[in-house]
Amino acid sequence: MSQVQNGKAFEWAIAISLERVVGKFRKVVIVESLAQQDASRHFESLSDVKKIAMGKAAVEAVAHICEDLERRLSTLRSDDLPIYVSIMPDASGQAGDVRDLVIIEGHDWEVGISAKHNHAALKHPRVPAKKGIVDAWLGFRSSEAWFKDMEPVYYWLNRHAGEKWSDRSDTFKNVYAPTLRALCAELWHVQEQGHPVAERLLRYCIGNHDFYKVIYSTAEKKVIVQAFNLSGTLGRDSSGARSRRVSVSPLPKSLGKFHLSGNTLYIRMDEGWQISMRIHSADSEIKRSGLKFDVQLEGHPPQLYTHHISIK
Repeated sequence: MSQVQNGKAFEWAIAISLERVVGKFRKVVIVESLAQQDASRHFESLSDVKKIAMGKAAVEAVAHICEDLERRLSTLRSDDLPIYVSIMPDASGQAGDVRDLVIIEGHDWEVGISAKHNHAALKHPRVPAKKGIVDAWLGFRSSEAWFKDMEPVYYWLNRHAGEKWSDRSDTFKNVYAPTLRALCAELWHVQEQGHPVAERLLRYCIGNHDFYKVIYSTAEKKVIVQAFNLSGTLGRDSSGARSRRVSVSPLPKSLGKFHLSGNTLYIRMDEGWQISMRIHSADSEIKRSGLKFDVQLEGHPPQLYTHHISIK
């Protein structure tokens, strides 16, 4: 089973765990959709052993979120207002919402969860085939220097379109390295123009909504719960029940140091944030739109809530 399929299965494990944990206090409705059906199908295709292990990890994470961090989900109500659980389509991530599941109560409250199975990547954005990278990603006007720096890269991609990436030995020299150098120069140029590029870049990678990130590691037999509380919407109290404090993590104000190592760019920002961006081919065949980044969180402010749970 692929990493993507396992990830979908884990989304369903969290959804049914919400039904189990929150269902002790409130009516829970899992919203039917194509994304929900897809996640359910992948979970049901697992072996019984994997279902049990994944289900246990999901229950532990969900119980911690609902009973410690979001007491609204573990408090009895006098009315019959249900909790709705929606599994988000993949297109949501492309639009800036990295949450895989959204828990909704009424019209004015929701909380999201990002489910990760054996990886903790933030995002996998592509290098745009036509638009400038800061224009496509961050909404800033791209410089002429970006297109000039990328001209030989796009020429190489067009020239070798249809060939296998694995058949080329000059990929790093002609594609990866110049693209990373161009990205460094472009991000620095935008910052020098006075734009909030650090905040916008982090928001692009982490998403536009506060959320809980649940990372299940089968090798380490543990699940990690992180709270990306950048706008202060997480950890709110319920009437008569107090949630554990979830600190607000400060957003970065400026880019600091760039470091290139092989095909990976490390970007250090202020406030303790650091990300890595590993460039790689997105498809087996070469094409103009075939470059992709694997974005990882390498460092974060001490305020970012992180909780480890061992799975026995």
